[in-house]
Amino acid sequence: EKSRIIRAFSQSMCTPRRHVGANSGTFPMVVIRLQRGGANKRPFFHVVVADSRRAASGKFIERLGFYDPKAPQGREALRVNMERVKHWTGQGAQLSPTAKRLVKQFAKKAA
Repeated sequence: EKSRIIRAFSQSMCTPRRHVGANSGTFPMVVIRLQRGGANKRPFFHVVVADSRRAASGKFIERLGFYDPKAPQGREALRVNMERVKHWTGQGAQLSPTAKRLVKQFAKKAA
């Protein structure tokens, strides 16, 4: 029994691992998504560029804007740096569904 466990472990360590590269198209390495902040019942979101493997509230590469769903009338609720969004999407970053919706909404408002 012990030798079987050791053999299985040594085989898993010796087999070459296949790394998923940025060019394979299977897994986006960089994503543009929302990072939640704010207090309880007072959500506030930063639009950030982050490594997709990191936690949603973890380290990010760059902050592109913000979204305040509870902003009172007359105060800015959404701001996105469209130039940087274009830059990152050109580099292969994928937008999360919510980030895509907010970017589209901001582009329509700015135009």
